[in-house]
Amino acid sequence: MQDLPDAETLARGLTAVLAGPDVRDSVRIESRTVNPYTSSTASELVTCDLRGVGRLELFCKYAAGAPADDRGHRGGLAYEALVHEHILRGSTKGPPSFYGAFPLSNTRVALVFDDVSGAVRVSKLPATPGMCGAAAWIGHFHASHALDAKHEAPIPLLRYDLDYYLGWADRTRRFAALERPEPRWLAGLCREFARLARLLVEGSLTVIHGEYYPDNVLVRETVVHPVDWETAAVAAGEIDLAALTERWPRVVADQCERAYRSARWGVETPASFHENLLAARLYLHFRWLGDRPEWTRAERFRSHWVALRSIAGQLDALAPSTGGD
Repeated sequence: MQDLPDAETLARGLTAVLAGPDVRDSVRIESRTVNPYTSSTASELVTCDLRGVGRLELFCKYAAGAPADDRGHRGGLAYEALVHEHILRGSTKGPPSFYGAFPLSNTRVALVFDDVSGAVRVSKLPATPGMCGAAAWIGHFHASHALDAKHEAPIPLLRYDLDYYLGWADRTRRFAALERPEPRWLAGLCREFARLARLLVEGSLTVIHGEYYPDNVLVRETVVHPVDWETAAVAAGEIDLAALTERWPRVVADQCERAYRSARWGVETPASFHENLLAARLYLHFRWLGDRPEWTRAERFRSHWVALRSIAGQLDALAPSTGGD
């Protein structure tokens, strides 16, 4: 089990989290199964017996405490632990119950959650109850965690400012030009994004998930369980909605937008909502294309270029004689 702790280390860490740091030999590991959906973070499903309590089904994830250099987008697992402890625990229904964290080394940490076996990714469900339910959940979350420019979250969360947004567009342009000239319409689109990004900074702010994509939203018996909160930040809520609906048919996206607006604002949707959502979509495309040079022109990220070109056309950023890719 590559990148997973040995049985003794795991049992000792789980004992510290579940029974207390001064208790010894309180947890007996019964089984371990590598999470089939593991991506960049190693994780597993653990069945154990806790003395005096009984059998527990847990989900454990492991990673370095500090993330790679990504312009402050991810906070790492230690940061995610703080988000669960001080923002999600007790105030929000949905995210899996968080038991705590324990160190694996000076640089690695483990997080322990209640297992949500039987839950499925929201994309596997019919769109109306699944995606719309996820949109409503995050709308309620944004409404209950709204902040203004003078107030801080309970813990020092990442906060997106104008330099943060524009930096991703700048990186996309620089990385795109490494192999061949950048598309001729891109400069105009980036200028328009500079205007739109100000709306994301100056508008209403809230605590966001940061990567509220369908892969990070599980559903079990109609209950929405968002996972992987290491990208939580203070920013415009429309970013989470844009992530959820990316690449979905227009009819599904429209349904999700209505569910989100109703959950967050009721009948009084702000006039800037649609422009904010457009700015959020642009940010996400620049965010992925500007992450690292090898991603910018990779085939699997081509859909982001297609979407940017489409938005450029909508914004009249294309000159009449423009060709390019």
